[in-house]
Amino acid sequence: MDFYKGSYHWDYERIVTVSMVPLALAPFVIGIEHPYIDAIFSILLLIHCRYGFQSCIIDYIPERRFGIWHKMAMWALDLGSWLALYGVYVIETEANGLFALVCHIWGA
Repeated sequence: MDFYKGSYHWDYERIVTVSMVPLALAPFVIGIEHPYIDAIFSILLLIHCRYGFQSCIIDYIPERRFGIWHKMAMWALDLGSWLALYGVYVIETEANGLFALVCHIWGA
């Protein structure tokens, strides 16, 4: 058992979360027409959500107790993450980015 593994995982989660704050504020400060900021924010949001779901799976479906169900949940998380990454690609190329999509949905 490696006690530092959880520590690194927690650090990575915090780095991703803190780096999302300026990227979330950037469209309001410098405008929406920056696809790189939008793409980076979308990918970091996906990573943030993946870390959250992975933590839930590790906490509530532990491998030592549930075995195959833990592996199936992690496999489903991996599959969902890849599908969501494809969705980010589609939103960035066809819908002009996540921020533009949110503005369109809110009617702004």
